[in-house]
Amino acid sequence: MVRRRSEAGWQVADALAGGATRREAARALAISPQAVSQRAAVAMLDEEAAARPLAARLVTDAGVESDPSGTVPSS
Repeated sequence: MVRRRSEAGWQVADALAGGATRREAARALAISPQAVSQRAAVAMLDEEAAARPLAARLVTDAGVESDPSGTVPSS
C-alpha cells in the first residue's frame, strides 16, 4: 500500500497524520475536501490504518522489534 503511494497521496497522509481533519488538510493543501477524500482513497489511508494494528501484533508475535519510525529491520 505505502510503496505505491503518490506524492499527492503522501501529502494528504502527512497532513492527516499530524492530526488535521480532512477539511483542515484541504485548506492547508489548497485543494477541495473532495480532492482530499479522493487522494486518501487512492492512497488507501483507511486500509493502512486498519492494517497497522494487525501488522504490529504479527511483528510482536514473531519476536521482531521495530524501530521508532515503524519500520521493521531486515534479517
